[in-house]
Amino acid sequence: MTLGTIDNLYVLKFKKGFELLSQQKISKLEAKVTVKTGNYGERAAQIDQIAARTPAERTTAFSDTVLTASQVDRRWAAPKFYNDAVSIDSIEQLQLLESPKNMYTEAMVAGFKRLVDDVIIAAFFGTNLTGKQGTDSTVFDATQVIPNTVGTTTGMNLAKIEAGVTLLKENDVDLDAEMPVIVMSPAEEAALIQEETVASADYNRQYVVENGKLARIYGCEVVLSNRLPEAGGAGTDRQCMLFVKSGLCLAIWDDMKARITERDDKNYATQLWMEKVIGATRLQESKCVSIECAVA
Repeated sequence: MTLGTIDNLYVLKFKKGFELLSQQKISKLEAKVTVKTGNYGERAAQIDQIAARTPAERTTAFSDTVLTASQVDRRWAAPKFYNDAVSIDSIEQLQLLESPKNMYTEAMVAGFKRLVDDVIIAAFFGTNLTGKQGTDSTVFDATQVIPNTVGTTTGMNLAKIEAGVTLLKENDVDLDAEMPVIVMSPAEEAALIQEETVASADYNRQYVVENGKLARIYGCEVVLSNRLPEAGGAGTDRQCMLFVKSGLCLAIWDDMKARITERDDKNYATQLWMEKVIGATRLQESKCVSIECAVA
């Protein structure tokens, strides 16, 4: 369907009201990650990290104190500025049965909610800022990738999820304290539901399917998203996300701001304007796993 101008909404016969086209209206990932507010500056450190330490055995009395250096790292996020604006002329408002302001506002807010997911997803798979001053670059750890060759199919399957969860456990991620989240597309969900061990009541105690939707699998909360990237471009392997909340961060510099003003240079047309300033970063590589699935 091709979207036209507001002329398409002029009153014709008995048509009344507005509706948003089918779209994701909420952020599906913001509540699943660590959120940090109060950021400022051209970049902000989100966490300082100290590597695991191993105590040394002392075998003799009054021996010298042995000092060992600690491996320290820092994770940063950089702000990105996003805004959206639309103008509504008085002529257009007078030719409509209902003011479009509320629907425009709803559509703009929905766009920002989707944007939050896009920023989180991009940070999950992308190059992150690290180091003392945030000038170092850290790419996604290749050892944290479950390739599409795992299991009996190249799409999403239980073997891939088991491999991903096992990888988290091998990295000493405390899954008793944090439930893993797996983000996949509807196509991956459909493939999983068709697996015998998931669909059969004899097996699915650990797999929860509610009203045709896969809510949990292998101890992971399932989140569906149509915004996941394909590694080599459209039609290649889709990259699905497996992580715990403490492994991924959304940093907010300036939460949603909105203004409704009059444009005196446009015959006092109404302008709706919104802005949001956010960034994101992985907090720990060991807590983020990519699962590759061939796109059918």
